[in-house]
Amino acid sequence: MILYITRKFHPSVGGMQRFNFKLTTNLRLLTEVCLIKWGGEQWFLPFFFVSAFFRALFAAATQKITCIYVSDGVLSPLGLVLKWILRKPAVVNIHGRDIAFDMKLYQAVIPWCLRRIDKVICVSGHLKEECVKRGVAANRLHVIPNGVDVQDFDIAVQPEHKDRLEALMGAPIAGRKIIVTVGRLVAKKGADSFIMNILPHLKKIYPDFIYLLVGDGPLEEKIKTLVKEGSWENTVYPIGPVSMDGGMLPVIYKMAHVFAMPNVRVHGDMEGFGIVAIEAGASGLPVVATRVDGITEAVKDGENGFLVEEKDYDSFAQKLAQLLRDEPARQAAGERAEKFVEKNYSWREIAKRYLEQFEAAAK
Repeated sequence: MILYITRKFHPSVGGMQRFNFKLTTNLRLLTEVCLIKWGGEQWFLPFFFVSAFFRALFAAATQKITCIYVSDGVLSPLGLVLKWILRKPAVVNIHGRDIAFDMKLYQAVIPWCLRRIDKVICVSGHLKEECVKRGVAANRLHVIPNGVDVQDFDIAVQPEHKDRLEALMGAPIAGRKIIVTVGRLVAKKGADSFIMNILPHLKKIYPDFIYLLVGDGPLEEKIKTLVKEGSWENTVYPIGPVSMDGGMLPVIYKMAHVFAMPNVRVHGDMEGFGIVAIEAGASGLPVVATRVDGITEAVKDGENGFLVEEKDYDSFAQKLAQLLRDEPARQAAGERAEKFVEKNYSWREIAKRYLEQFEAAAK
């Protein structure tokens, strides 16, 4: 039985929450899983550490645990302590900020723990390199990308979906093409840079479109200010977080025409992989993304999307305009993306690769 501990799970919303939900769901098709989870605000994390520790001890006393898995680097101290006490192998996942967070104490503690964990699974080769830089032995490191359940995005858009989206926007779509970005409103996602630097270029060459921003976060007020100051009220619509399971997110992917990932490099916070690019591809939605961090592993130029150099704002706008104008080219790009994702990122296959690592650690 796998003891699975995560601090990010439903009902809270986000990429890591979806990752943990999908991985546990698919692992349970293959093996027994004892899940210890937290799905609330992260300020509660110190209490969760204590609670998870005692719940893990109880689980080990009442069930046959073969491997301990903690779902991100922040939990690696807990994983290491449980490894020592329970004398069971421990596996940790690295997603991005959990290895790059720029704080001296954090960078002293977390890499120290990772160097003593049995296996470290990184969602991209870029993150593997970051772990090696911090002294983690290469033979303990393994790369497994994030996955998607393609069937989650195989939906037909109904008239009521358009009504619901317009209600979220507070405005009519009125036949306009839709560009969408999905993700937390944090610096590395680049939504503020997109509004300031790319939208003006795009407006000149393709004037009538909608830019949907799905997500919330600390830059929410800044985004609203940029929209107001730039008079983008009839173009940019921040609609907040939208649920994946039983919610509108798959519908929004289907209704959109292009997916934008205008990420920027931020010291101490990196994009580990970019699961939203894979979700977009599963929806038949071509992606235009900046060539930064782990995005280069989620987006393969010419296969499931297009990569543009960071700060090449004009080229980013030109590629968006090209896809918005040329419907046959856009549809062909979307079909390529869908086939690429189905072949390479099925959650069922990804879960098998995780289980192989858990079983190898337990030998």
